[in-house]
Order: sequence, then C-alpha cells, then structure tokens
Amino acid sequence: VILVGATTENPSFEVNAALLSRARVLVLEPLSPTDLRPIIDDMTAHDRVRGLVLDAYAAYEGQHADVS
Repeated sequence: VILVGATTENPSFEVNAALLSRARVLVLEPLSPTDLRPIIDDMTAHDRVRGLVLDAYAAYEGQHADVS
C-alpha cells in the first residue's frame, strides 16, 4: 500500500504515531522564481498554454515581489 499525503502542519503532531513510524517524511521547500523559470519556459513552448502560464507566473511574481 502506498499512501501519499500532504500537510502544512508538522506531521509529528498531526499524523498517528504508528503510521508515522512506518512512513518516509519528505520536507518540500518552495521553488524560487529562478527555479521556476526553466519549468515555465518549457511549458510555454506550447502555444495553447502560454497565456495562462504567463498570467499565473506574473501573479506569482507580484505576490513575492521584494517590497522595500
């Protein structure tokens, strides 16, 4: 049985101890805009998704802009 789950909480507090002892817990870090750029470039190589992806990326950059 393969169980895949995700949580924004610490799994040590949110997951049953018996299950946690048999699980592999991976901590994922957010991708930076620099990390996302090659992925987006590859996706936008296809014309039908270009506008949608670029709009989403622009919104992402707007949310994560360095406001000084």
